[in-house]
Amino acid sequence: MIWTYKKASQEPSSLARDERIAMRKKKKYILIFALLIVILIMIGYGFQYEERVSVEMDIPRTLQMGTEACVVSIEGDTVEVYSKAGQPVMSYRVNHGKKIMSSYVCDLDHDSVDELLLLTGENEAIYGENLVILSFKDKIEEVFRRSFTNMNPWKVQSADVDGDGHMEIAVGVYKKAKFHPVMAKRPFLYDFDGTSLSPKWRGSRLSRPFDDYIFADIDGNGKDEIVAIEFLSNGRKVVNTYYWKGFGFEGMGESPEYEDITALRKNGLKEGRRIIDARVKENNGYKWVALYYCNGKLVLGEE
Repeated sequence: MIWTYKKASQEPSSLARDERIAMRKKKKYILIFALLIVILIMIGYGFQYEERVSVEMDIPRTLQMGTEACVVSIEGDTVEVYSKAGQPVMSYRVNHGKKIMSSYVCDLDHDSVDELLLLTGENEAIYGENLVILSFKDKIEEVFRRSFTNMNPWKVQSADVDGDGHMEIAVGVYKKAKFHPVMAKRPFLYDFDGTSLSPKWRGSRLSRPFDDYIFADIDGNGKDEIVAIEFLSNGRKVVNTYYWKGFGFEGMGESPEYEDITALRKNGLKEGRRIIDARVKENNGYKWVALYYCNGKLVLGEE
């Protein structure tokens, strides 16, 4: 009877133990599967992020220094300038622990020597801290610095939106606005007199939420327009354009819609109008398409 009693009392215990083991194995497999899904998603986003960044940061650009054309290459925290023959000319490095998040080459003061606009920030940060302007007259020299930390800057460019021959500096920021009090990307425009910045336009928003933008003279009138990647309510994207109207920007025309648009870049001219290349996704694949402004809209280059 004792043996029978012990055996009967052990059977439920053994069954419960087996169930606990099976449950632990099941949870382990679920956790492994979930981790694999997270890793795959992160890798996917990582590839997409690298593709977006490479369009702006990894392509060497021409830097005009009087009669001499050099090549400027930017990687991480360092600016390297090379001659056309590939010989090092000069270099610049931002402060320790910082990185270059955005950059743009332009001749701000029309002296035939380009300046380099930099947006710098912490290595692990999403948004930048300082706008820095470098001169290349005799050597690399920092000629201007201003903090934009409280505005979460993420992009810097230059443009002449009113056609007066003076280049404005455009800083993409992520912040609230007085008449649109939600966090959103916004393009702020500043006049630069060589020593200081003064606001030209710090509007609330474009007509839709946008992902990225560039400036280009798409209608051949000598003035740069905003060319932006915008989100539609159906989750798709378009390229939309805006011209300067004296006190703000007004829409000009937009492209066909696409499943996704990841990058914009300026190309050559067609009938005096700047062609815009857009990297779009359709039919489960990405490709570059050429867009140009015609009859109030952006049309494909072959139209």
